[in-house]
Amino acid sequence: MPAAARRRLMARVLVPSGLWGVVSAADPIPAYRLKMGARVAPIGLLSAFWKPRASLVVAARARRGAVIDLLPIEHAAAFDFAHFRPGARVRVDIVDDTPDGQRSVGHSGKSLKGALTRAIVIEDARTAADVADLRVEGLGPGRLQDDGSTVVFRRRAHG
Repeated sequence: MPAAARRRLMARVLVPSGLWGVVSAADPIPAYRLKMGARVAPIGLLSAFWKPRASLVVAARARRGAVIDLLPIEHAAAFDFAHFRPGARVRVDIVDDTPDGQRSVGHSGKSLKGALTRAIVIEDARTAADVADLRVEGLGPGRLQDDGSTVVFRRRAHG
């Protein structure tokens, strides 16, 4: 990764954590297994515990720019996007076509989300249109939705 992209990665990429709340790509943390959707006595559901804290941290970090959200449902539950300024959230989803329509790839799309994050950082994508224009191996072209703040990529079939 080019040096400028690496600096952007360290400065901009935040990851929700069941144990730590929100960590940056630069934070050294030990290996652990505690899902954001876990219930821990006496705290309860971790996403609910972290929600007020994580929301304010991320909203403060994104005061002037967009938050490009590639979160699965379990992690998105740790954020109250009402704390973000209007239009600051760019939602990105990766979907598969199923007999019942489109379905989010969920956990199985983790490596594709990593590749997409890499492209976002390298290309310095900052808007929904920027993200939709990215080309990532394993993903079809991004489609900007009518709301102007959601981008959907279709996972390409293997083979």
